[in-house]
Amino acid sequence: MIKHIPNGLNDPFQHFSYELVPRKPKEDEFIIVRAEITPYAQAEQAFVRWKLNGHDQTLVAGRRVTDYLKNNEYVEFELGRFKAQDWIQYRIEVESQGKNYASPWHMLVVGKTFTLGEVKTVAFRENVAVVEFLEVGQSQPALYFSFAGGTLKIINSLTPLELPCAEKTSWQALNDDHYVYQNDLTGYRVEICKQPFRYLVKDATGSVVLESYGGALPYWEWADDFAGQKEYTLRFKSTARNYYGFGERYDRLNQKGTVRKTCVYNPYLNQTEETYIPVPFFLTEKGYGLFLNTAQYTSFDLGGQLDDLLEIQGKTNRKQDYLEINLFFGEPKQILKEFLEITGTPALPPKWSFGPWLSSNSWNTQREVIEQVEKLKALAIPATVLVVEAWSDEATFYLINDAQYDLKPGVEAFSYAELRFSPDSKWPDFKGMIDYIHANNLKFILWQIPVLKYMGNEENAQHERDIEYAISQGYCVKNKDGTPYRITDGWFGQSLLLDFTNPEARAWWFNKRKYLLEDLKVDGFKTDGGEFIFDDQLQFSDGSAGDEMRNLYPVKYIEAYHEFAGKDRITFSRAGFTGGQKYPLYWGGDQTSSFRTLKSLLIAGLSLNISGNPFWGWDLAGFSGDIPTPELYIRSVEMATFCPVMQFHSESRGAENWDRSPWNMQARTGDERIIDLFRFYANLRMNLLPYIYNEAIYISAHGEPLMRPLVYDYPDDPRVYNIEDQYLFGRNLLIAPVVVEGARQRKIYLPRGKWTDFWTGTVYPGESYINYRCDLGKIPVLLKDQSVLPLNLGADFQLGGPIGNRVDRYENLCFLLTGEKTERYRFADDLENEIFIAAEGGTVELKASGNLTCVYLLARQQLAAPADLIGKLPGRDDLLLYKWKL
Repeated sequence: MIKHIPNGLNDPFQHFSYELVPRKPKEDEFIIVRAEITPYAQAEQAFVRWKLNGHDQTLVAGRRVTDYLKNNEYVEFELGRFKAQDWIQYRIEVESQGKNYASPWHMLVVGKTFTLGEVKTVAFRENVAVVEFLEVGQSQPALYFSFAGGTLKIINSLTPLELPCAEKTSWQALNDDHYVYQNDLTGYRVEICKQPFRYLVKDATGSVVLESYGGALPYWEWADDFAGQKEYTLRFKSTARNYYGFGERYDRLNQKGTVRKTCVYNPYLNQTEETYIPVPFFLTEKGYGLFLNTAQYTSFDLGGQLDDLLEIQGKTNRKQDYLEINLFFGEPKQILKEFLEITGTPALPPKWSFGPWLSSNSWNTQREVIEQVEKLKALAIPATVLVVEAWSDEATFYLINDAQYDLKPGVEAFSYAELRFSPDSKWPDFKGMIDYIHANNLKFILWQIPVLKYMGNEENAQHERDIEYAISQGYCVKNKDGTPYRITDGWFGQSLLLDFTNPEARAWWFNKRKYLLEDLKVDGFKTDGGEFIFDDQLQFSDGSAGDEMRNLYPVKYIEAYHEFAGKDRITFSRAGFTGGQKYPLYWGGDQTSSFRTLKSLLIAGLSLNISGNPFWGWDLAGFSGDIPTPELYIRSVEMATFCPVMQFHSESRGAENWDRSPWNMQARTGDERIIDLFRFYANLRMNLLPYIYNEAIYISAHGEPLMRPLVYDYPDDPRVYNIEDQYLFGRNLLIAPVVVEGARQRKIYLPRGKWTDFWTGTVYPGESYINYRCDLGKIPVLLKDQSVLPLNLGADFQLGGPIGNRVDRYENLCFLLTGEKTERYRFADDLENEIFIAAEGGTVELKASGNLTCVYLLARQQLAAPADLIGKLPGRDDLLLYKWKL
């Protein structure tokens, strides 16, 4: 077998021994062809047959190379250096045992790098400033500056554009070389200088925050591959020294000094710089944020080469031969809000999705699933969501495993009534099981994947009919030549991929799955995968190509499932990109069980939230690897309680039980604290549900994070710039998870204002550091001063006390008031209740509408009528309990 993939799967994080070097050669770069040939004996001959500009060239013999670090052997063929626009055709041939074998023919065109020339004209058209430069090669470079509200849009284009719609602006010419515009909304100012060219962005005080680079490092270069793609390089001098965002990032919160690449990727288990959910957006401490509005692969060098250098690289194609930068100004709240106005505000998930979840990859029978529900009931542990992954036939992924049925043509769908189950099958009564789950106030989620699976030597007649029909109708993603694309490598290799940009393909796909919603009443889908686009030339029904769909495919896939599921159901996804926040929820992918992973997931959640995607969770205590230690498990449960999604999940590994359920963890480790502590935190999660859901309503409407890095709310405090192990959960709770093994105390920084210990009522001053005692089972949580915390408490009004798992009622709706006064607070829910509350001294103003007859107030001071004092809260001498009749 000859394995040669010239583009190396377009993997920006690693190179392979079967790719072209470099992948996109430019003028005067040395070209090497590499291939893995198996089997390949020493005596066999391998060579490259090739043509240069249509003319046959001398065969190039291969040289065997052994990579001892990777324990790998490959063959390489040196072609040499070439001029721009030379085109080369080649294939690899092998003589083995008297037979000849050959790869397909490959073709490449040698590219060239160009640099921006001098300014030709500066003009103002439709209130857009247009800077045109001298032609370079076949390109006509130009810059377009325009404002929409307080957002500055800068477009770099190599072909003339139709002018974008822009609000009326008034550019002022200071002289023939110098042009100025000041934005009234933000006070920020843009200046364009003609000779030598540069532009500057200044804040309201006149200080430069960003300007185009010049001199030894030109502002704009581009590489043209003469085959339809270009790669732009844009360079800026930035005064920022702190960068936040870029999607789900596991290695650090402050990205200064890194190179961040925006490429949807499957970094199985050991995430570093790679991510499932990249977003080409960041904000800084200098009052500006930036969004590169493209689906193409991009990279951002954030002071890695030079301290003041911000270098952006991005690809373009024939359809969009430009890069569009959006600059936002103000504090992080304003910047994120304006970014979400462009890309879409986060959709609000149903309230039940914020309760505790249980999940495992190993529950593959009805008996095992029922057993988990029975365990919850026996141990009095509340949960609201149950996820089953291993439910299907592992071929069609829509038919229930072990179901018997009469085969249908690939165009047709099944109803549940057409499936037959024997009493000893894996799922003898799938519908009855779901009804039982629902009767216990749990929602039921099923696993999905967007592939038509390659079965190898396995057989599934219905699946084969489906594949035949899908190919005949053109429902799959296609190669450049129109043949069906098969996933090139890795997970689900050789499988077909559904084209979700094709409306007919979507309709066919979801018609197959319709019975899951209509007959079985499932409550959503765990939409796994999506990181399957490895070729820039792939073709999609809507005209998109692989170079943009590498990042957009998971969004299209999840969007389709989200629309199919409909109102009050969810998707739970791993991969995403810009705009993914419109289709919640997400989880942080697959990780090992370690404290290093625990810290990395905290960072990932904060990075994704500050990138505009707030509804996210993770597999507490890790998805894979050895059973976590009791300490790691307990610390993970603590942190997960204060994350947007609280769920445990794990892989299956042979006959042993690797579930992360508390009953299995206690059985496997022998630590008898686990079940009691899990029960306490699961109850606490239910206690907190009114607060969490109210905050979800607020942030969905206002475009804010739910897990809030401290720099988001306190951007003027340099002490928070590098804090990545504390955050605000919603607007009012400061969380400081314990992510260091063996720690029983930790240092916490408290921003301005007073802070009240959630557990003890101790009050601390702000802008100070404290050393907080946090024995195993206790996570540091502090309440912001002058805040209100809605809670659903049981009969004893205790935090962590049982209230069950129903989300359609309250046991006792309480409001915890902190400080001598509170800001006016709005509480709303999905039960038609709305309450406005504010307090100052002992006077409380409370206005309510809805179905409640009373609420309870928890306060540190005496409250005046009509609040009726019940007495001190048991176990909390600092809190008084009041009843307020409505």
